[in-house]
Amino acid sequence: MGSNLTFLRNNSRRIVLSCITLVIITELAFQHNKSRSQPSSYRNSNPVHASSLSSSQTDVSPLTTPLNLAKQSPVTEPQLHFIGTLTPGKLATLTVLQPGKVTKILAAPGMQVGKGTRLIELNNTIQNAQISESVAGIQASEAQLQKAEVGADASRLNAERSVSKAENGLIMAQLKLNEAKTGKAAAIAQQKANVTSAREDIAKCRLALLAAKRNLKSVNALSAIGGASKDDLTGAHEQVASANSDLIIAKAQLHELLPSDGIPPTIAAADASLREAIEGVKEAQQGISSARSGEKTESSISKADINAARASVSQAESANVSSKSTASLNEVISPFSGVVANVQVHSGEIAQPGQPLIILDSLEGAYVSALIPVKSVGSIKLNEKVKLKFSSSPDKQVRGIISWISPVVNPDGRSVPIHITFNTLDTHLLLNQYVDIDIP
Repeated sequence: MGSNLTFLRNNSRRIVLSCITLVIITELAFQHNKSRSQPSSYRNSNPVHASSLSSSQTDVSPLTTPLNLAKQSPVTEPQLHFIGTLTPGKLATLTVLQPGKVTKILAAPGMQVGKGTRLIELNNTIQNAQISESVAGIQASEAQLQKAEVGADASRLNAERSVSKAENGLIMAQLKLNEAKTGKAAAIAQQKANVTSAREDIAKCRLALLAAKRNLKSVNALSAIGGASKDDLTGAHEQVASANSDLIIAKAQLHELLPSDGIPPTIAAADASLREAIEGVKEAQQGISSARSGEKTESSISKADINAARASVSQAESANVSSKSTASLNEVISPFSGVVANVQVHSGEIAQPGQPLIILDSLEGAYVSALIPVKSVGSIKLNEKVKLKFSSSPDKQVRGIISWISPVVNPDGRSVPIHITFNTLDTHLLLNQYVDIDIP
């Protein structure tokens, strides 16, 4: 009987301890889920809330705990809440590459500036003088180039005139050559005609002389028998003498047309004219060749002068660009439209290379950056929609998406950086302000 009572007591104690353990585990699980549904700021202010339960929470009687659990409201879907900052889409720290004295500051913190706006003026006296000198060099080089181009045009026109004159001379020489050839042909033809005529005259004279001699013989025979008078005999002798004289003249004319010691004079004169015309053509051709060679030479000289002038212009322009580049090293100009975040120099100071002068940022492309606990990384994903509330507009909710999740944990080993982008660009947004982030 006693052993049975002892057994019942031991079993009752085991049952009670099991019930108490089950209640404690259930309560711990409930408090853990409840802490996940609270904002991160609240959780961060109570980092050991789930593990350091008060005695009122752990020392619960087995009779009252089930009643309290029954009265609890249903557990809601957990929600992640973080705090981020509005990060500028563009950020630039402006400086100079050469030392220079700050003469005027044109920007102030909070000022909206456009792209290309001059923010600081520096003393660039030497650089400006170099720019002016390079501009004068460009003008002088361009004037020299213009002079070279005008000279080239004049040389080209003179060369063209020389070539044209030589070509006209060749045309005239060729005309004279044609005339000389025609004259020689005419002289040869006339010579042939004159020779033919002279030979015909000789033949006629011979016939006339033969007839005169026959007549003289007949007269002599008649005179011997008294049949012809003395006058008839004298006339017959005179006819023979006249015919003989005509024959001598005709032969002399033929000899003049066909001299035995050379070319007939008319043909010799025609040949002389022809040779002179040929020489004239050769000289004209040489004149054209010389004129064209001179044209090429002048063209080459003109091109060389123009190329040299253009090279001078190019050098002057390069010097101008170099001068402007040197001057631009001391220009502080806004590289984009944005807001002046800070001015870190004063008028009269000497700005040194690499020294931060102005910090410029822009809302264009701005995003929200935040750190989430490592244990929450598995609860979010890329392109997941989130809800944002900016501290400058706490009553306005903006939708965004998770655009980047760092693949590397922060050096603290407890957080991971994320970026959230949004489409709404409110003009009242302030860079670096706090942003409430709710991830359903």
